[in-house]
Amino acid sequence: TYTTATFAAGDLEKTALARSVLAGTVAKVGKNQIRIIRPPVPTFDPTLQVTNDDTSAGGEDREDDPTAKERARGFWLAARRGTLTAIESGAKTVDGVASAQAVESLTSTGQPARVVTLYVADSAGIANVPLGEAAYAALEEYRAAGIAVVMSTSTPQIVSVQLRLTFRAGVDTTALTESVVAAIIERINSLAVNETLHRAALYDVLNRFKTAGVIPSEGSVVAPAGDLVPTTGRTLRTTSSDVQVL
Repeated sequence: TYTTATFAAGDLEKTALARSVLAGTVAKVGKNQIRIIRPPVPTFDPTLQVTNDDTSAGGEDREDDPTAKERARGFWLAARRGTLTAIESGAKTVDGVASAQAVESLTSTGQPARVVTLYVADSAGIANVPLGEAAYAALEEYRAAGIAVVMSTSTPQIVSVQLRLTFRAGVDTTALTESVVAAIIERINSLAVNETLHRAALYDVLNRFKTAGVIPSEGSVVAPAGDLVPTTGRTLRTTSSDVQVL
């Protein structure tokens, strides 16, 4: 914990903020997964119980070269500050923020309402309150004076995919299927907050495996039947159990 939870007489519960001592995505935990306080000390009341009401967020692996290059290119777009791109870039300077989208609010007549809503998420599509607060604090150098920025933290929205694959004779269909599924999962899980999953993107993944023996056709992607637009403020994600090959 990096904040103090002090119990006064009569207090039944207190909240403290916690940070993992390990780095990277492997250290992330879901809601209600922190259940034990270690190490136990003689003066600690053993009747006290602990849990985390929120999922952890922001723990990311070391930035790879393509991501660093993309962030460097965005620096010049954000150099003048005050633009939507600048606000997004400012949020992504915070460790743990993998994607950000700034949306300008408009009045009923289409004029700027002087309010920007900023959506942020880590690579898992999650942003909890501490991560949102850190991103908001970073915007002091990026937002325009007099423009309010309203933070909105993201949660994942799981989508299902169904494939019907055709192969050339003589290929290892089992291994090839596993590679295709892994590539589909990677493509969907790279989407940014609020980003649409285009059905064409799934066909692009299948086309990468043509030389390996996959024969893409109009019926290769059974579901989704069309493009998927996430609920505002959410990030599309999938898992191995949500991608089926019929």
